[in-house]
Amino acid sequence: MKGVRRKNFDFLLERLGITEDITRLVNIYRNHELRLRPYNDVGVLSVLRKKGLKLGLLTDGYPEDQKRKIKALSIEKFFDVILITGELGVKKPEIKPFEEILRRLGVKGNEAAFVGDNVFKDLIPAKKLGAITILIRRDIRIQIDPSASWKEEYANYVDYIISSLHEILTVISDPAIK
Repeated sequence: MKGVRRKNFDFLLERLGITEDITRLVNIYRNHELRLRPYNDVGVLSVLRKKGLKLGLLTDGYPEDQKRKIKALSIEKFFDVILITGELGVKKPEIKPFEEILRRLGVKGNEAAFVGDNVFKDLIPAKKLGAITILIRRDIRIQIDPSASWKEEYANYVDYIISSLHEILTVISDPAIK
């Protein structure tokens, strides 16, 4: 662990009076048994694949951690491409991972739709590439400014707002989508 993150962990451990070695704690975290379950609408991904759509998963984070989460959720079967930004040495909202997943899927930005829960990290870069953008606002994890002014600030970057993947089936049948 390097840099600012290491300093933050060291500071937190000191404040909490914990004298454990940070490397050991990180290893415990990275190797613990994950008990994750996908959202109950995950089956929509199968429906989308049966419709002939190419699906990609673009996720931020340390590659080994993200791979463990993906495996624990048993969702790899739904995606044609899985790209973890850490494998590229960058993070969202940098444009490179968005360009790379499009390249691996063999589609152009204006032929793609991106679904994300964070306007800044997930949707603004996708919109810059010409993609349709879909904000998913699940009630337990909203990654946008909850103030009334957020719509004005992000209106140019969000084409659709959904609360469940089931709603994507309606979105993709929208005549405005070519």
